[in-house]
Amino acid sequence: MSDVIVARSPLENFRGISTPVRGKHEPGLIMEERRNILQFQLIARNNMSSQLSALVTQFLGAERMLLPMEGARHRGLFICATGPREYWILARKPDAIDALTQLQNMVEQAASVFDQGEGWFVIELTGRNALDVLAKRTALDMQASGFPTQGATHTVIEHIPTLLVWRRDPARYNLCVPRSYARSFMTWLCEASAEYGYEIEK
Repeated sequence: MSDVIVARSPLENFRGISTPVRGKHEPGLIMEERRNILQFQLIARNNMSSQLSALVTQFLGAERMLLPMEGARHRGLFICATGPREYWILARKPDAIDALTQLQNMVEQAASVFDQGEGWFVIELTGRNALDVLAKRTALDMQASGFPTQGATHTVIEHIPTLLVWRRDPARYNLCVPRSYARSFMTWLCEASAEYGYEIEK
């Protein structure tokens, strides 16, 4: 008997509201679960915030530190400043293991590192009405001119804690929510996007 535990999608057998039939136009929202995504959280140790920021900047080879909500890509990692003492890292398995190991070794004295990948469900939103759907239940002004081109921030959507990750060119939004809320979150997404038409990619 195998002792290997195979991770299952929280959307297995999920139906929610019936997906509208595709007509002459593309659906306003396309949802796709993103699996095999590494997620790591870096939190600065006491009095080490400046040192952590400097080390992350050095790793990125950047000229300045990331501002709050900003993100940058380097060697397969997407690194986002999600708080005054926090960074969130996303990457695809196994593309960025070496880079992730190097970063962890660089910051180990300045930050606590938490593997969040198994606890968070990731759904990607694309389509012309993605922002319209997000605007229904988040207080963030996604259209603000000062909003970074790419980045991430913590927010609450439909009373569910959410890490919102975005890239504006092309426009893609990844929503990371605790796995225990995944089905409830998807039910809300289907309801919120019904007026625009939606499709769930599997």
